[in-house]
Amino acid sequence: MTICYARPGEPIELGHQGESMARRVVFDIRRWEQEYSPAGTVELLHQRQNDSIPYPVAVTRENGFIFWDVTNADTDQICRYGKAELRYSIDDKLIKSDIYQTSVTAALGPPSAKAPGLNVSKRR
Repeated sequence: MTICYARPGEPIELGHQGESMARRVVFDIRRWEQEYSPAGTVELLHQRQNDSIPYPVAVTRENGFIFWDVTNADTDQICRYGKAELRYSIDDKLIKSDIYQTSVTAALGPPSAKAPGLNVSKRR
């Protein structure tokens, strides 16, 4: 699995179209926890280029970091200009958020059921 560290203002490459569990995006929220409260709740929303509304993304949280294991639900369409928003709330009040540009690179095509055989001749 490829690890990508999300930084505000920098795009997040989610991988190639159709990939699942090939990439983990890591968000560092230690500063938010120190500045506001370690008891805050985190929500990550993702909106692909052709989606009219964002959808919530399943994340895990550990020691001041948020982990997004990108699935094929996140990469099922080519997306050059998607968005993700990481939200930090306390008592159901939004305290802080960051928005990131996301992208998904086109695959060459659907996976083939069987790879074609190679026609390799031996040299003597």
